[in-house]
Formats: sequence, C-alpha cells, structure tokens
Amino acid sequence: MKISAIIPTFNEEEQISEAIKSVSWADEIIVVDSYSTDKTIEIAKKLDVKIIQREYQYSASQKNWAIPKAKHNWIFLLDADERVSNSLKEEILNWKKTNPNYQSYWIYRTNHFMGQKIKYSGWQGDKVIRLFHRDCRYEDKKVHAEIKISSKVGKLKERNCI
Repeated sequence: MKISAIIPTFNEEEQISEAIKSVSWADEIIVVDSYSTDKTIEIAKKLDVKIIQREYQYSASQKNWAIPKAKHNWIFLLDADERVSNSLKEEILNWKKTNPNYQSYWIYRTNHFMGQKIKYSGWQGDKVIRLFHRDCRYEDKKVHAEIKISSKVGKLKERNCI
C-alpha cells in the first residue's frame, strides 16, 4: 500500500523543509503551491518533491484539486506548519502493512502556541482527518472544511505536531 503526501503552501520558506522531511517516509510527496513569492519553491526543489502550482481560491478547493494528481490510492495531507512525529510515522508504516478497515482516519494533534504545548482551552483534543483514500474529498466550504465521508472513520493512536 502506497501513500502520497500532499503539502499545500503559500510563502512557507520557514516551514517547508521540515514539513517535507517529516513525510519523507511517504512514497510520493507533492507540494501544492499557490505561487509563493518567497523561497518556498526553491527550497522544495532541492528536496526532490513533485511541485504543482495553482492560484489559491480557498483551502478545500486547493486540496480537492490536488488529490486526483496523486499517484497513489492513499493520501496523507500535511499543512506546512505541521510535523509528523516519529511515533505517528511508525504507526503509519505499520498500518501500511495491514488491510485498512476504513476509508479515512482521524489523527490527533498536539498544538503549540509561542513554543508552549496547549494543555487547556479545548485544543488538547484537536483531531483532523489527515489519512484518507483518494476517493474522498473535502466539503466545499471556505473555512474549516473536513473530509466528506459516509462511512465510519478510523483513529490512529499517535499524534501529529502543530
């Protein structure tokens, strides 16, 4: 089972290198850039990833446009300010060896603000669907769109870092 990692970007020169490195375990990495005016593309090119560009309309539109451009049946979506933890990477690599029970998976996030882990405010239980089958698409919403799915969503145990 192969996974394409998709990283949407716009002016992410400070973040893109570490984001790409955190998904280096993926079988394909695609940077979906909205015509950055900084060094995002220059940095990404040095890391040997596929780069596609499209003018930004809104987040869900950008992601839904990119998903069919992936080679593989499974998609891992990562925002440029997120990092895949080593434990999440190991869980995903083990998951790849199985026969998936679901079409999409919730991944919990550990959020930080000003260098401090957020322990309260409701963000400590934050989760997003980040691993999903390529047949899935995001809701056509301008803000906070989630994957539309009619079946049950699985959960991975390990956390992503943001």
